[in-house]
Amino acid sequence: MLRITKLVLRGFKSFKKVDIHFNCNYMAIAGPNGSGKSNIADALRFVFGEMSLRSIRARKIRDLININSSKASVTVYLSVEDSEGKLIETIEIRRAIREDGKMLYRYNGDRTTRSQVRDLLAKHGFTLGAHNVIAQGKVQRLIDMNARERRELIEEVAGIAEYEKKKEEAMGELAKVEQKISEANVLLGEREGYLKELEKEKIAAERYLEFSKRMKDARATLLKREVTVLETNFEKNCTELAKLQQADGEAKKEIADIEEIIKGLEAEKTKLVDKLNAWSLRDKDARQLGEMRSRAETCGVLLAEKEKELTELDARIKSLTGAGTELDVQAAQAGADYSSTRAKFEQLKLTMRGASGEAAKLLIDRKIALEVDKGRHEEIISRGGEALEGSGAGGHEGKRKEFEGMKRDIIDVDKQLDDMFRQEREYAKQIPEIEKKMLSIREKLANASYPEVFKVIDELKQSNNGIYGRIAELIEFEGNYLNAIDAALGNRLNYIVVDDVDTAQETIGTIKKRCTGRVTFIPLSDISSRAGASGGSGLNPELKGSRKLIDLISFEKKYQKAMELVFGDTLLVDAATAKQNFGKHRMVTLQGELYERGFITGGTTRGAMKFADAGKLAEEEKQLQKERTDAYAALEHIRMEMGRLRKAKITAEVRMKSMEIEIDSIMGKADEAAALRKRISESTAHLAKITSELEECNGSIGKLDEQKKLDEGIVAQFNELGTRVKVLENDLAHLNEALKFNRAEQNSMKNARAKALEAMKKLEKDKETWLSEAAQLEEKLSETRKDMDKLFQQNKELEATLTLHGVKLGKFRYERELLSKKQTELSIARASCETRLVDMKTELQGITEFEEIEGSKEELSAILKQCETEMNALGQVNPKAPQLYDEKAKSVVEIREKIDKLASEKSAVLAMIQEIDEKKYDIFMNAFMAINDKFQELCTRIFSDKCHLMLDKPMRPFESGLQIKVVQPDGKERMVEMFSGGEKALMALLLIFSIQLVKPSPFYIIDEGDAALDKENSKRFAELLVQLAERSQFVVITHNDTLIAKAMAAIGVSKTSLGSKIVSLELTTAQTLTTVTRKQ
Repeated sequence: MLRITKLVLRGFKSFKKVDIHFNCNYMAIAGPNGSGKSNIADALRFVFGEMSLRSIRARKIRDLININSSKASVTVYLSVEDSEGKLIETIEIRRAIREDGKMLYRYNGDRTTRSQVRDLLAKHGFTLGAHNVIAQGKVQRLIDMNARERRELIEEVAGIAEYEKKKEEAMGELAKVEQKISEANVLLGEREGYLKELEKEKIAAERYLEFSKRMKDARATLLKREVTVLETNFEKNCTELAKLQQADGEAKKEIADIEEIIKGLEAEKTKLVDKLNAWSLRDKDARQLGEMRSRAETCGVLLAEKEKELTELDARIKSLTGAGTELDVQAAQAGADYSSTRAKFEQLKLTMRGASGEAAKLLIDRKIALEVDKGRHEEIISRGGEALEGSGAGGHEGKRKEFEGMKRDIIDVDKQLDDMFRQEREYAKQIPEIEKKMLSIREKLANASYPEVFKVIDELKQSNNGIYGRIAELIEFEGNYLNAIDAALGNRLNYIVVDDVDTAQETIGTIKKRCTGRVTFIPLSDISSRAGASGGSGLNPELKGSRKLIDLISFEKKYQKAMELVFGDTLLVDAATAKQNFGKHRMVTLQGELYERGFITGGTTRGAMKFADAGKLAEEEKQLQKERTDAYAALEHIRMEMGRLRKAKITAEVRMKSMEIEIDSIMGKADEAAALRKRISESTAHLAKITSELEECNGSIGKLDEQKKLDEGIVAQFNELGTRVKVLENDLAHLNEALKFNRAEQNSMKNARAKALEAMKKLEKDKETWLSEAAQLEEKLSETRKDMDKLFQQNKELEATLTLHGVKLGKFRYERELLSKKQTELSIARASCETRLVDMKTELQGITEFEEIEGSKEELSAILKQCETEMNALGQVNPKAPQLYDEKAKSVVEIREKIDKLASEKSAVLAMIQEIDEKKYDIFMNAFMAINDKFQELCTRIFSDKCHLMLDKPMRPFESGLQIKVVQPDGKERMVEMFSGGEKALMALLLIFSIQLVKPSPFYIIDEGDAALDKENSKRFAELLVQLAERSQFVVITHNDTLIAKAMAAIGVSKTSLGSKIVSLELTTAQTLTTVTRKQ
């Protein structure tokens, strides 16, 4: 048993410092009003963990602390005894509080928490609550309870709250399960509807994939065959190139071997020369002899060269002499012709001078001189042009420009290919994103569950101009107003605006025929504007900061009446304004709470505005389909263009290689042509100048001719002779120039021949001198001559061998050049083949799996064309539709399984709720019967009447009220409501103690619970407390002398200037306490 032994108060309420000892099971606490005796009960509740300030009669934390203190603490000492009254354990619990509200719990000196303190007390059978603490006014509240509230007391004792909590949790689970089932059914309906639409796309996609596969197989078969042919050609090129490379390698090896041999021979020759040099250093005469022989040999070589030069000079002199003779004959003939023609010309010129005068004579002489110069320069230009044309050197610049142009073209092609490759990647990335957006829109459309009746309206709107559309479609607004407009208009957003009643009736007839549903129409011609509709600034002067909702949307002016009808005077306000003006206006908040006269609507909703987006989603889907089609077309165009550019690049590269060879050939003639071009350029400039002067001269002669009126025949003859003289002069000048050059060349050759003869004589003399001296010296060197000859012979042989290997080296290098040229040509051919092969293999590798199709190339091409036609007929399809269909179908099955599982969970929850109700009933009835038995027992002790508790609805106890019924000895029955105030108070106390006896507590705190009892009933109550004190401890705060007299001990509380003061006495009579109280 748990008992209170001591209570220590420090700075708590009216007590500054007090220690109270509890030495018995029935202790009375008495004192005048306001002395602070109830603060002891408050202190006990405080230390046992009471958290409600109101329950311990305080408005704020500061009310718990003594006026002269900054903190308060309450410490209670408890003893734990066994059934025989032996002490088992002593417990110390302390609770302290400061002005700032910080709190501290200690258990046996160790810091702890409130929950741990309550758990400890509960372990010993004490739980602070209404059944063991009877506070001031509680008895009166019990008296004032109705029958249903009294029944709730029994529920509290029976622990029904625990079962109610369990049932509430179960009902919550049931609501969650039912919500999940409802959501699953809605989702199932949406998914099934979406699945039907997806099935059509699946069938189209499967057909598209079938044709696409056959097209892929045919294309792959063609590619495979083409790759096979290209691989054969490529292997052939590679084989030939390998042979050429092998031959080149062999030639290279031969060259290296020969170079090595030459290197060895040169090293050997160097050694031989070193020996000769060493011999020469060793023997002055031998060295001198070598020099003599060498000089003699040099003279012989030079003499041979001079003889060869002399022979060539003789041949050239002979040729020049013959050419000079021929030129003399031609010059004599040309001179005769020229003299004859010149004489005729001079004769005619005299005639013209006589007619034209001195001025004409000068002009004619000038003209003749200019025409001669003109003819000479024209001939230079003509012959030079022919020479350039024949040499082919003039095409070098054109070829070079063409080559550079092609090089730039290839760079441009590479840039274009890079750009197109980036574009290809962008389109390849863009297409899946578009398809993902389309899929998302289709799911949204499926979820929107767009009613069939609106689809019919949309269809009729295409052919009937009198149907304008739904309210939701005709308005525009900012996104943050969506919830407000959705809440304010609700289903009115789906009202259809039409021009007149006839259109509405006609549309209704069509809807009835198709049985698609119901809809509301607004005929514009038959409605009038509502009073108080929008106008002016849109601000409502009655509500500060409010706006008329109609002024926050935009629409065409012709729909003004319809908008005023559906929006009315609805105001957009904040929550505070709506609360202040509730019932005065129709108001809505941005969050979607609607305030009407007498109603407030809020929460979450799918919203009528949902359907307003369905048409926009459909348009967005069409736009995305167009974007996807355009993207596919652009991607195909890019790939075709990339193929064309690659082909053009390969063609240009082959052409560039060919042009390089041509340019190298042409460049050899460029230097020869440069000088000729310079001469032509100079002659062209002189010719332009001469032509200009000649035109001026002809103009002057023409004027003179007009003045003198010369005979036209003489002028023509003069001009003809002048031209003939010019030609003959030009020919004669050329012949003279050639003859002059011939004679100069002959003289030069003769001079050279004379010099060569003179040089030969000198060389022969020098040779003879050196040979003579050498012969003389050789006699002296007879002993070493043979060795020297052998060395010279070896040297000669080495030189011959070196010459032979040099020729062979040149031959191999030439052959290697030919091989290199062939390798270049074959490499170009192989590169072209390789490019095509790589492109086709890349395309073939892009086709991961395919089945090869039998048939000719023409048959495969026909299959490709047929498949393309069929695929174009199908249009754009969703390639992921089959996979998506399977996934969605699987999700539908999963949803159905989930619904079945949720149904099972619902049955289990319902069964659990039923089981809880049954247990709750049993526990309540057991508690009720036990409390009723205790109540009857206590009543028997107090009254002579029989009392018992009863339920007015025994079969439905939780809907019943608890009645107290009294049967008098004469058999009359009375209900507790018929009792006096004191009797009611005693009955309430008996009910409380009946409950406490069923659920006993180690100790009870009663604060003026006897206030309504008269003396007789107080006596009965006091005797009852004495009896109950045998099993429990009672702390009774009272003014009643009878209760004080029956107590085992009493505490007196008085009020002083320093606070409340305690006096503790063991009393046997009320009189003794009265005397003590008077003294205090």
